[in-house]
Amino acid sequence: ETQFTSRAQEHSGEGSFAGCSDDSLSEHDGEETPRRMTMEMLLGRVPDQESRCFQGDVQKCTVDGSHLTRHLIITQHALFICENQTSDFIKDRIPLIEILAVKCSDQLTTLLHESSTVTGFGKCFEIHTRPHGHNSGSTYIFSVDNIELRDQWIRIIKDLAQQLRERLSGHIRITVFTTIQSRVGAIYNSMTVQMGVALLVFLNFIATAAQAEIQPDPGTTADGVFTTADLVFTALFTAELLVNLVANWFWSFWTDGWSVFDFVVVSVSVVGLAVDDVPGVSMLRLLRAFRVMRLFGRLESLRCIINSLTASIFPVCNAFLILFLVMSIYAVMGTSIFGDVPDVGEEYFGAFSSSLFTMFQVVTGEGWASDIARLLFDGRFDGKVVAFFCSFIVVVGWTLLQVVVAVLLENFDKARSKERNKGDVEDVERNAPHFSLDPLMALLAYFETDADLSSRVRTLFHALDADDSGALSYREIAEGLFKLRFRPRVRLTPDDFDVLTQRRALCVRGDELDARGFEVALRRQLALYGQRQLSLAVARAPDHNANKTLT
Repeated sequence: ETQFTSRAQEHSGEGSFAGCSDDSLSEHDGEETPRRMTMEMLLGRVPDQESRCFQGDVQKCTVDGSHLTRHLIITQHALFICENQTSDFIKDRIPLIEILAVKCSDQLTTLLHESSTVTGFGKCFEIHTRPHGHNSGSTYIFSVDNIELRDQWIRIIKDLAQQLRERLSGHIRITVFTTIQSRVGAIYNSMTVQMGVALLVFLNFIATAAQAEIQPDPGTTADGVFTTADLVFTALFTAELLVNLVANWFWSFWTDGWSVFDFVVVSVSVVGLAVDDVPGVSMLRLLRAFRVMRLFGRLESLRCIINSLTASIFPVCNAFLILFLVMSIYAVMGTSIFGDVPDVGEEYFGAFSSSLFTMFQVVTGEGWASDIARLLFDGRFDGKVVAFFCSFIVVVGWTLLQVVVAVLLENFDKARSKERNKGDVEDVERNAPHFSLDPLMALLAYFETDADLSSRVRTLFHALDADDSGALSYREIAEGLFKLRFRPRVRLTPDDFDVLTQRRALCVRGDELDARGFEVALRRQLALYGQRQLSLAVARAPDHNANKTLT
């Protein structure tokens, strides 16, 4: 039973909206929680005709001995319980993968229902579900008109459940890999392992720098030591890369820029060691110096700086473009004005490319006056030379270049503040209190008017009231909320129920909530949820924004 757990969750609704047909499940995958509360959203629509394997009317037996007429629909993945044959929405759902047993009702079960008004309880069959599953281990008892129909239902349910298990048996390896991946990821992402990898990267950089400084002759002892060290470091980095691949396979690895950078650097190192006679392999070996940049992905402070710098580069592209265009304009002007000047003009302004490089040299301030401008005077003061170079210095060197630096620093500061606050926000959200009813409160919080909220609560009440008794017990609320389509699942404990009902003060008829008490309880919980979200929003905000909000 347990070997199918991970794969079975997608059929039982675990981790996704539950209680709906397979088609409706696929419609909501990857989407945000809907803001409109409808019966379709809460429970789901009945499966279409093409996906139905068998269906029919039955009598659903309740705990108190009464009965409800229900319409059963079975597909290749689940058994759906509808109010009647014409219903558009389902009342309950039993995933086939979670059915432990389907059998005829035993003698004890029959005796328990002898006092009821239902005839033919000898024609009952039971469905036992998996504990802690979609149906919380509930046992369902249905009665049909004759023994032949009862046996047919039992045979069909058993056959379809067995077929589903056989189809899922091919996915056991995925479950095993997922287990291994989670364990490897926990070890690899630990602080000890990450600091160890950072130390290896730093030692490799020291060895590379020492080799570049000593430059040992081929065949010497020193050359052998450095070659051996390079082999050891490459082997260790390759093993670390493979562990990273396993821990973060697949999209988590390839969508992370630092992981891709590690893959490129390590791959280049391996290729450089594997082939010696291929032209250009020496250039590949030069890239080993970039291994030290892997430190940026390991140390949080360095990673914060690099991420901030990377994020600030794109906003200054417009400033760089303006700077380049102005330099190009001056390069064209310089080529036209000074291109025919013997010696100096032909050397520095003979073509557009030469002129553009000359303008770049002028921006740097390196010898532009003595080596370029004064030589163009040709022994006498030339106003056009002075106007050309002085205007370029003022426009580009004193103005545009400073604008580029200012924009870069401003965006760098914003990006760094964002990176720094990101860690604080994660700590706040990690330590923030999370209560079992929060997914439900998040949906109810989108109400527009008081009447709209009351309508949402009534809709939820009727969805949970499976036996149409007009009141909800703890079990009905707990099992009903667990089945509803929320992420994550709502798991209501007895303590949560005590809090919800204000220590049973709102209960009627013993431990049950009627529609009015249910609405009062949810409104109180919604108010508390709003207070928690407001506190969390204030904690998320940077200090200066929080001060503005409070003032």
